[in-house]
Formats: sequence, C-alpha cells, structure tokens
Amino acid sequence: MSVEDITRRVDAALASVFKIDVHDVPIDMSHDTHAEWDSAAYLTVVLAVEEQFGVQFTPEEIENAMGREKLIAVLDRRLAG
Repeated sequence: MSVEDITRRVDAALASVFKIDVHDVPIDMSHDTHAEWDSAAYLTVVLAVEEQFGVQFTPEEIENAMGREKLIAVLDRRLAG
C-alpha cells in the first residue's frame, strides 16, 4: 500500500472521529495542535485506524503514533513488513 493510500485512509478516519471534512484535516494534526485531541479521542482514533486497516497496534506503536504524521509512519512501517 502506498503512503498516499495510507494518508488518505488515515485522514478519513481522523475526519470521522473529529467530525470534520476530510479536506480540513491539518497536516500537523495531533494532541498538541488540535484542542479536541485528548486521551479519549486518541483511543477512538486508534480504534478507527485499526478497523480501517485491519491491524491491531502494539502498545509501543500506540505510544509512537500520537499524531497524524506519526500514525502514517507507523502504518507505513507495519504494512511494508
């Protein structure tokens, strides 16, 4: 799966969780930049992304994926191997 495909699907999951248009998902979206991104919202993001990609994150991956770009990177590594 290409990084572009991963990005598109992550953006769709984030848009769904935060109830925003997919085109309004900021490149730097994370708990530091989005006021509604709290621990409960992050768990919802993790579950949505796991469902979207048919994967289950490890605790380490969850810890390392706290932001849009980090989610994409973790998924890119996971799906490449």
